[in-house]
Amino acid sequence: MDKKHVLALGLLPLLALAGYAAHEFFGPEPQTVVVTLTSDGFLPATTTIKRGDVVRFVGAAERRFWPASDGHPVHSIYPEFDPLRPLQPDEAWEFTFTSRGEWGYHDHLHSFAKGVIQVE
Repeated sequence: MDKKHVLALGLLPLLALAGYAAHEFFGPEPQTVVVTLTSDGFLPATTTIKRGDVVRFVGAAERRFWPASDGHPVHSIYPEFDPLRPLQPDEAWEFTFTSRGEWGYHDHLHSFAKGVIQVE
């Protein structure tokens, strides 16, 4: 075995350890979960994610929609969780949840559609 191969084999445990340390320091890669607004409401109605994960809201009904945190109509429970405008039926909006808790939300334009995001 030549010196390059010996050096490469010697570095493998160090690289593996560095990858583990980076995972522990930075945490796992954020996941993206899709929540779809249908004519019957949000699917899934309850979504459990980890802090730092992203929820992508998409519309499947042929109408505008506006996902936002509860306290309808002011969205005061998690005010950042609000696109601040209606979305077109073919438009998507993503939100990164950085606060742990259980966050109720609704479609601001059709408030019968409700959901919950549980952030661990």
